[in-house]
Amino acid sequence: MKRLGKEHVDNMSAKGDRLEKYLVRYSEVNAECIIKAELVTVGIRFTKEALEAAKGYKSKSYYLFSFDRTKIEDMGQDASFLTPEDIRISGGPYQLRPTVVQSRINNQSPYQVEVIDEKMVLCADGQVIADVEYPRPMKSYYSRLSDGSACAEITPTPKASIASVPGSGKLTGTPGTD
Repeated sequence: MKRLGKEHVDNMSAKGDRLEKYLVRYSEVNAECIIKAELVTVGIRFTKEALEAAKGYKSKSYYLFSFDRTKIEDMGQDASFLTPEDIRISGGPYQLRPTVVQSRINNQSPYQVEVIDEKMVLCADGQVIADVEYPRPMKSYYSRLSDGSACAEITPTPKASIASVPGSGKLTGTPGTD
């Protein structure tokens, strides 16, 4: 794996050195582990083009709570409905092995999924650090329930054990009802 030495880290600007400092400080740890931990801790932003590319992939699910760093009402409609559940990062300057990372939205994150030259990439403070793919959902995601409802259309709601079927007006599993 390509890593920059301590002398390079000491000369970096304060804005873009956080990830590189971790990679140098914990050089015995795989870069994939460090980058994944950083992404799930700090969160990720997506450009509009990157969100457009996510159409047809499994979008984020919101259950009882969210790990996002940005409130849903502050995300904008595109981010809250189109953000993929996960991203797969690989390659880049660190020659990362394919690693799946849960998408946790943070509008202030230094990490952003962008489309550059028709290719999705993950950038840290504007510097490409990995290639990005959106993992395909399992086949069951496209299955239908016995009542004809698509599994992909069943969405969780903020209440425990309640799921709504969009467009049907139905709630299932409502506590205290028969």
